[in-house]
Amino acid sequence: MATLLRVRRQMEDLRAMELAAAVRAFENAREQRDRIAAALRENMMERAVAQRQRFHPAAMRHRAQYERHLAQMLDAAESALMEREQEVKARREALLEASRNRKVMEKLDEKVNRMLMADLLWRERRELDDLSAARRGIRRDTGSLADAREE
Repeated sequence: MATLLRVRRQMEDLRAMELAAAVRAFENAREQRDRIAAALRENMMERAVAQRQRFHPAAMRHRAQYERHLAQMLDAAESALMEREQEVKARREALLEASRNRKVMEKLDEKVNRMLMADLLWRERRELDDLSAARRGIRRDTGSLADAREE
């Protein structure tokens, strides 16, 4: 029973580490998405300022292409972020399941220990009763007055 409980605890620890890794990956994906979104906003603002000032068609075309590229990267980052979020949810569920399994095993172990203790106490009582009955029988057979007074 102790081995199985130890295995359940190790499994829960493993699931917790997997969840932590998934959360780190999610945070990294979020940071990357935020960086791309910031770069896209910055490029759009720079293009707007450039349009108000001197208009260079080639530079505007390059900025527009870069904007499209950043928008595609942002979509990919959003997709990756959603995948990471789903992974975090799955890992969290796995951790909860491992935790429930461990708790069930702990309760079962406690129940087995209580049953063993109750059995041990019952056996001890039975042995003490047998000893005291044997002792009374011996005293009656010898018929000593000192023993009779003790009873």
